Amino acid sequence: MRFSSLAVIGVAAFALAEKATLSKECPFDQVCYQLNIPNNTATTGKGDIFFQIHASTDYRWVGLGQGDTMRGANIFLIYQSANGKNVTLSPRYGVGNEEPLWDPRADVELLEGSGVKDGWMTANVRCGDCDRWAAGVMNFQSDSGDWIAAMRKDDPLMSDDLEESLQQHDESKSYEWPLNNAKGGDEANPFVAGAATTVTNSDSSSDSQGSKAWVMEHLPKIHGSLATLVFVILFPIGGILIRVANFRGGIWIHVGVQIVAWIAAIGVVASGIRLATTLKLFVRAHPIIGMVLAVLLIGQPVYGIIHHRMFKKMGQRTGWSYAHLTIGRAVIFGGMINGGLGIMLAGDADQKTVIGYSVIAGVLGILYIAAIIWGERRRKRTKMGATGFPPSEDQARLINRGDGQGLAEPQGQEMKPLWLGKERGHDRTSTEYAPLEAGEGYGEPSHSRSHSRAPSPTPSGRYSDRRSVSMDGRARISMT
Repeated sequence: MRFSSLAVIGVAAFALAEKATLSKECPFDQVCYQLNIPNNTATTGKGDIFFQIHASTDYRWVGLGQGDTMRGANIFLIYQSANGKNVTLSPRYGVGNEEPLWDPRADVELLEGSGVKDGWMTANVRCGDCDRWAAGVMNFQSDSGDWIAAMRKDDPLMSDDLEESLQQHDESKSYEWPLNNAKGGDEANPFVAGAATTVTNSDSSSDSQGSKAWVMEHLPKIHGSLATLVFVILFPIGGILIRVANFRGGIWIHVGVQIVAWIAAIGVVASGIRLATTLKLFVRAHPIIGMVLAVLLIGQPVYGIIHHRMFKKMGQRTGWSYAHLTIGRAVIFGGMINGGLGIMLAGDADQKTVIGYSVIAGVLGILYIAAIIWGERRRKRTKMGATGFPPSEDQARLINRGDGQGLAEPQGQEMKPLWLGKERGHDRTSTEYAPLEAGEGYGEPSHSRSHSRAPSPTPSGRYSDRRSVSMDGRARISMT
């Protein structure tokens, strides 16, 4: 009697051990997915897996996919068949922000229990090659895996065509499925009555799962919009202004725009790190390039301040100048390119978003390049003078200010130009300079004022304080 009781207990324990385990996720209203990984597949990492898509017939189509984004994902779509009694299972592969394409090589099979009943679509699916597909892999020996889900709520599709054209989803989500909760059982249909026990992950979801859902739903749009504002609009406009702003105080407009953009870039970096951490994207090109740009931006305001001070002191560009200019241009062009990579990584951006970004980035990129070329040519003309001859050392110190901020300060004394040549409507044959008085700005042409330099006595005993510098680089001293 005692032996018989032990035998019964042993058989019951064996039966329980072989019973399949289903892990359940319900990311949308009236849409649930279940997953089972048989023991053999969980042990070897290869073999069949089973999943179920269960959704209301109010949905036009519902999809489940393996991967963290739509691009390169292994996708399974279901919709009502033409007779309205069964479901059509369409295996597809994701190609980014376009409709996924039918995959005729997929090893999938609809199992018993699939169909349409009482306002619900059910697809019980066996997949024989879900451990590896054209653009990705999934290790069923691991504790969790990345999955995506999407749906469209509309009139039933009613089609038997596996390549049926689909309208874009109303909503999509990406989540990490705890595979450990789905392991167990043999390689048989686990969805028949009494064949499995179910673990509903949604009911026991933690705050982190809710946080991840919020991140996936809102943060990509926030990050993308802010990054476009910073790297495609504000930084280029600030760079254009410093080249073309030919008016007093133009540099401070440049500084203001760039500081606003730099502060906003902190938000771009913070949101990008959050996305990359949550979705495990740090191995992708977009976040890697983004981090490089962030590092380059850290010291850019400091380089700009040093460049400005050294330029005023030396009257010419220094190593700090070239560091500031080179890093700024690299960040702008790198940011524009990385924005395109970000759109590709998102995978589900609509065509309007792609076209809009391309147009804005293209136009401002061209304007920025044109401003650089124009600014450098203007700087070169200013240095060479109207005659094309190189200026003298003294003259170079006076006019070598190609940043639109005025003249250099030769020998410690701030100077102002008395005549800027053709830009002021005069023939450029000579240029005179005089010291700036307190609170005085740039003056108009004058042939009676000049910069005092080492006065020399005249035969009459008076000292001359007139000196002019001709544009051929030779200095002339008037004797009075």
